[in-house]
Amino acid sequence: MASSSTPPKDPTISFTHSTRTPLPSSASRADALALLHDYDAMIELNPLVVEHRPIEGPREEWLEAREVQVGGAPREGGAPREGGAPREGGAPQAGPQARPQAGPQAVTYSITDRLSPLPFGLWESSVSYTGSFARTGTGLRTVARAPMGIVIEAEWWVEGEGEEEGEEAAAAGPEEVGREEGKGRLVLCEEARVRCRWFVRLLVEGTMRRSHEELGRRFVERLEGRAGGSR
Repeated sequence: MASSSTPPKDPTISFTHSTRTPLPSSASRADALALLHDYDAMIELNPLVVEHRPIEGPREEWLEAREVQVGGAPREGGAPREGGAPREGGAPQAGPQARPQAGPQAVTYSITDRLSPLPFGLWESSVSYTGSFARTGTGLRTVARAPMGIVIEAEWWVEGEGEEEGEEAAAAGPEEVGREEGKGRLVLCEEARVRCRWFVRLLVEGTMRRSHEELGRRFVERLEGRAGGSR
């Protein structure tokens, strides 16, 4: 009898994505947070985006959650380390600095990306999706919903090298300068949980890796420009 392969009953899979981008020594935590809280700027820093506009969107409960679960282990106010293990010492306890500033500050956009899955711009296409954004005391939370069942729940925050997430932010608050003498450079951190159909995982994972690495470089350039302009 000839064997036949059958697709899985549930074609949806989950995986995690993370980036860490060292920020320039001239950058302050306040400047980095201000950029993270600028939704239009964060969208435009993504090299794939060709168009975006605000729209009415559904309420995203994940944006307002006190306890966040990204890689598999829940914690309050931020994302666990890649692979699901929680950060030692945890994140700041829920409060004004840890909880998202939901409500009027949570905005949904219609976003269009231009994709080139093949080299040299071959088979170029575009895809439109929704992206919802909410500020937090330590950074930014986003939810993207795209065709093919793609859902990306991401958290962005700023921490100092060698400090636990939120350790300095909880003490100083977002309005304070985030780098003090002898405390090392600031780092832009991103962690996301991605859900998609199994047959598009490689495309989604590769696209996120390349575009978000470039987003991080542009984030650094924007901060350097702000620091240079303030001198």
